[in-house]
Amino acid sequence: MIRSAPEAGRRPGEPRLWETDPETGALSSELRDVVWAAVEALPGRQREVVILRDVQGFGREDVCEILGLTAENQRVLLHRARAKVRAAIEAHYSGEIT
Repeated sequence: MIRSAPEAGRRPGEPRLWETDPETGALSSELRDVVWAAVEALPGRQREVVILRDVQGFGREDVCEILGLTAENQRVLLHRARAKVRAAIEAHYSGEIT
């Protein structure tokens, strides 16, 4: 069996590398754009919480301290922010305009 260049050196059935798959790379870039647009559209505190938690990797306690939030408020803000980002992704892939 002759393998194309991206397939060379891999065992049959081995998953393709994402970096060498143009379709996956394009979809990843598209998804990243959708996510960032949704994050940028969030209200201020929701945006701050989701960036600190999900992008920068801070823990709950750290985010509460940095932003001066109660644990409950931080949880609610994060939940709402993630729900809005998820809705934007779902709308994008279902063809809806947001």
